[in-house]
Amino acid sequence: MTRILFVLALPIIALSLHRVITRRREAFTRQLVNQLERDKARFSDLSMIDPLTTLLNRRGLEFQFHHMSNDCATEHKDFVVMIDIDFFKLYNDHYGHQYGDTALTAIAQIIKEAVRSRDLAVRYGGEEFLLILRDASETLAIQICEHIRSHVEQLALINEYQPNGYSVVTISAGLSEMYNNNLENAIARADQALYLSKQKGRNRVSLQKVA
Repeated sequence: MTRILFVLALPIIALSLHRVITRRREAFTRQLVNQLERDKARFSDLSMIDPLTTLLNRRGLEFQFHHMSNDCATEHKDFVVMIDIDFFKLYNDHYGHQYGDTALTAIAQIIKEAVRSRDLAVRYGGEEFLLILRDASETLAIQICEHIRSHVEQLALINEYQPNGYSVVTISAGLSEMYNNNLENAIARADQALYLSKQKGRNRVSLQKVA
């Protein structure tokens, strides 16, 4: 009788074990897929971040701006700002890249603290930063730029090699209003304003208006 019961129970035991193993395998597969998706998202995010300053890089700018451009819920003005560290190549050559990296990270931190959550802050090039200030008045945009400029000057990062008489690291900035989400044109005008700041002696903010 025991043997008969054992023989009859074997298929039931085997089926139960199969179901348990199958459920565990499915759970493990789901967990693995979820982990892969999380890793994919994390690495995708990392590919959009400048590793030194932790600001967006150009790829991050393109991605974020694409999604920002689709947000037409409210009427707003957007301003594009180009920021350049004055005589940064001379600073790097004179003090070394380690000090140059320190200056970049310190300035990036000031930028992050100055912009709002709705804004975009980008390391655009070696010593260039780009900001997109959303839903801002002209006065507020200039105030944000002046806040960044003055706080960089107050960092007092020694730069005795500047040929213009300053003894600290400074920045110049140019800004322009963006029309119809045309980022390329706004960057071009902000670049013109930045060049104007350089012409006027650097360590200043200039606004480029559309004629």
